[in-house]
Amino acid sequence: MRTVVFLAACVACFAQADRPAPRTDQNSQIAHEQLLAKKTQGRIDVYFEGDSITRRWGATDYPALLENWRANFTGWNAADFGWGADRIENILWRLENGELDGVNPKVIVLLAGTNNIGNNIQAGTEDALVEDVTRGLAAVLRTMRAKAPGAVILATATAIAAILAYRLARGETLALPAPFDRMLVFAGAALTAALALLLTTRG
Repeated sequence: MRTVVFLAACVACFAQADRPAPRTDQNSQIAHEQLLAKKTQGRIDVYFEGDSITRRWGATDYPALLENWRANFTGWNAADFGWGADRIENILWRLENGELDGVNPKVIVLLAGTNNIGNNIQAGTEDALVEDVTRGLAAVLRTMRAKAPGAVILATATAIAAILAYRLARGETLALPAPFDRMLVFAGAALTAALALLLTTRG
């Protein structure tokens, strides 16, 4: 009985990735206000969204990563809207509360789901976790399409690859469900190449 109750509690704790949820700590609230201001500070053609993996790329407190950001994206009108420790539901809340409104980027680069998956998945919760992350990513994608209908969305492969690998291990199809069908999935150097191609062909 204890095991059943414990597993049910584990499922409940991550079963809300498709429900927008704000971060209540002061640093996150300040960051949200800063990101709202950032979107008004000039043209943005490439909009990076995600958690700390995204944020650190364009952050002054990670100088080596910032140097890489400048080397790769200077002149591309790129802006980093990632925030550390965000889960999918936190990213969804930020998107639904103004951070993408009126930006109209050509390309959106999304990295989300790492903090939902974590590194200590309890046995017996895998199916629910995969479904929750899938629903959450789908909700983020729908919101991005609604607020930036002209943008191409590129998803870095962290969480999506984990979902596909899990389904492959279970003998299931590798196809992602709708509305992922129009989202392109890239990793590593392929992402930079895809961005360059898109920006060149879209003007």
